[in-house]
Formats: sequence, C-alpha cells, structure tokens
Amino acid sequence: MSLLFALFTTLQVFASDLSVQVETGAVWQHQNDVKITPQNGTLVEFDHFNQGPFFHYRLDFIYKFNDKHAIRGVYAPFNISVSDEISSPVNFNDQSFSAGQDLTINYKFNSYRLGYLYKLYDSSSLVFNIGATLKVRDAKIEFVQNTTKTKYDNVGLVPLLFVSLDYKVSNSWNIHSDMDFAAAPQGRAIDLTVKARKELSKNSQLGFGVRSLEGGADNDKVYTFSWFNYLVVDYLIGF
Repeated sequence: MSLLFALFTTLQVFASDLSVQVETGAVWQHQNDVKITPQNGTLVEFDHFNQGPFFHYRLDFIYKFNDKHAIRGVYAPFNISVSDEISSPVNFNDQSFSAGQDLTINYKFNSYRLGYLYKLYDSSSLVFNIGATLKVRDAKIEFVQNTTKTKYDNVGLVPLLFVSLDYKVSNSWNIHSDMDFAAAPQGRAIDLTVKARKELSKNSQLGFGVRSLEGGADNDKVYTFSWFNYLVVDYLIGF
C-alpha cells in the first residue's frame, strides 16, 4: 500500500507541471504540387482537385522541468484523398496515367515532434520562449487510376527552430502564437499559429484562431510544395 501511495504522489508531482492542448478544425489546400521524378515526372497541382475543407486534429503537450526549461511534444496526423478527371496524361513515379479518366490521389503527411523550450523573457503581460524541435515526417503520396497505382513514401527527420509568445490582453484573455520553422536549399518548413485564448479556470483555456503550414522539397528524387491554411479551436488544460 505504501508503494502505491508513493507512486501516486510521484505522478501527481509530475502531472502538476504538464499541460495538454487538443486542437481541431477545418483545413484548406491553398497549394499542393508534386512532381516525381523531377526529371521525367508531370507536375500535378492536386489542390485543384479539391481545396477542402478537410477535418484535422492534433495534440500538443508541454512538460516543465522548472520555470525556465521544458519539453514539448506534438502529434499531428493528416490524411486526405482527392479525385478528379485529368485532361492530359500524367507520369508519376515512373508510372503512366491516362487522360480523360479520374485520378485519385491519397495524401498523407503525419508529423511527430519532440522539442526543448527555454523561457527567454517573462513579465506580467508577455512570455517569450525559444527552442528547437526534432520532427519525424511520415509522408506518402499515392496515385490510383482503376487498377493502376503507385506511391512514393518518405520518412525522415527534420530539425526545426521554435519560438512562441503569450501576450496577456486582460485578466481572462491572451494572445498566443508559436512557430516551428526551418529553411535550406533543399526545402523549407513553416508551421505558424495565432490564437486568442479565453481563460475558463485556473488550469484551462479555450482558444480559437488560424494556422498556416507550408513546406516542400526540391532535389533529384522529388519536387513537392504544400501550403495549408486552417481555422482551429483548441482546449488547453494543465494538470
């Protein structure tokens, strides 16, 4: 019994520094281009097939070790399927697809992130954090037409920089913004959000706002560029 009590007490101590955010909402494809291979493939702009809206959700958590240092995790799955009749032949991943028929594109871009945060500035109205994130990118683009199909999978690690700020507007309202980002000659990634949050209780907030996510790659294997825009609502709770 004493061992169970000690374990329960330990969990309470750890949980007291944990916050979890559940986010959901609608997302639109502003741009989604792919060309595989860049040398022989056809550029397909499949945001023209169906711009949305599509459903999305994500989970974020932050665990504070102390007042200055914290870790952050993100689980952000995203899967859509779009179809349209193509007016000209398409070559994708060395597979040919005929004009005048429907082409279905199954698109996956799941993101799993783990990062470190450092509180750089803290005042009565403004908190500013900086940090670094390691993202696991789990991506797939699959083309299907009747019995013909092919897919391109890509799983990789992407290092990102991170910044966030919280500005207290009043006793019960604040503005939150954060961004993961990186840029290199081979590609870039930006995940930016801006939200207004209403304090519901000492440990919970309800937020709503916008998110913009873009990125792509341009190398000898693949050319891709995606840009998604979101309307989101979230619930943030501290334990």
